[in-house]
Amino acid sequence: MKIESPEKKFSTKEIIIAQRPHEVRLETLSPLGHPEFFVVTDGQELSLLSPAENRFYHGPASPKNLSLLVPVTLKSVEEMVSIILGGTPLIDYDPEQVGYRVKGEWCVLKLTTKDGSVRQELKVSLSEQRVVESETSERGKGVILIITYGEYEKVGEMLFPREISIRVPRDKTKVKVSYKKLEFPLEIDPAEFTLFPPQGVEVLPLE
Repeated sequence: MKIESPEKKFSTKEIIIAQRPHEVRLETLSPLGHPEFFVVTDGQELSLLSPAENRFYHGPASPKNLSLLVPVTLKSVEEMVSIILGGTPLIDYDPEQVGYRVKGEWCVLKLTTKDGSVRQELKVSLSEQRVVESETSERGKGVILIITYGEYEKVGEMLFPREISIRVPRDKTKVKVSYKKLEFPLEIDPAEFTLFPPQGVEVLPLE
């Protein structure tokens, strides 16, 4: 995972476990490949464990707290999980205002909310029938979110993007996730999405 913003630029190695609709577990790895920071959410609560600081943080899975997982403001855990799993979260669009245009091998699908305040354009490859870019704009704010998908690879019966980029132009922030290894288990142990404070750690609230 690579993060770029006006204040900082860095990269991390993560183990990411995600399950629709709203469960996520992140384990940040040390240079030697050992987990050194844990973040877990079940869609309602968010827990963080930093063994190095001997601290455990816990609070609601609000958009503000979710930015601790991925440093861009997303509306919900569901939206985050959808992106992590290669999906494209859609705005609450009006079916009567759907439009499109075709140019060469690309189709641009245009979605609009009923009041016209939010618009989303999806760039789709006609030959491979996959989304390569989603751009969302809001009245008075311009483009608020750009998501791009690349390096698609066939895993089993599905195509999955090995590279996903999330960009927030107004914050000049970009997060790029590059998957090195993918696994799609039939079941995930629910315990993966539960995190308890170990004995002796300081427990602090997430505001």
